[in-house]
Amino acid sequence: MSSVEAGGTSPNLPLSTRIPVQPICGAEPLMCWVNVQKRIKAMGGKVVFGWAVVRDVFTLVKQSHCVWEDHAGQLWDVTPVFESVSGQYAVIGWPEYTEFERDDSVTFEEKSLPTRYMSLHPSPHVATACAYMERADEFLRKGDLDKCRYWTERANREMAKARLRGRWYTPASIAVSDVLASMMNRPSVTRSPK
Repeated sequence: MSSVEAGGTSPNLPLSTRIPVQPICGAEPLMCWVNVQKRIKAMGGKVVFGWAVVRDVFTLVKQSHCVWEDHAGQLWDVTPVFESVSGQYAVIGWPEYTEFERDDSVTFEEKSLPTRYMSLHPSPHVATACAYMERADEFLRKGDLDKCRYWTERANREMAKARLRGRWYTPASIAVSDVLASMMNRPSVTRSPK
């Protein structure tokens, strides 16, 4: 069995928890390591590594992330998120909470780890689509948009085989504005009529 066939699903998903978001002045989206270091310098505490978890109906996406732990042991997310992108402009904001899964093995400085995709659906096509998206993410991180597009389209075809509407997008370039636009344009996944 190839690594693509073996990956992408987990029957025993670790538990994540909702942690409050506490914005800091000068924080930047996608720069959690830098933002947490600023908070530690200003207020003490420590960095906690893990995964920011995003769920939709049929998939779970985990992005490496770090948060701040205060002296009382409370976890806080100090990193804003992109709420929308329009051309060269992005709107940032802070949600009430971040779904976070602590994982001390997910250590990084500045450059995050590859995104993980997991199936929450019984169809093997969704698990395969998730594994293909992990491959697409690897190529996006290397700047190879052609291979990223290839694996993204394979993932989309697997979702269609499962009769699920939804689409992952490949950015037009590796420019931040294009990557963000592709992240923001993923619609909710719904079941296709038979």
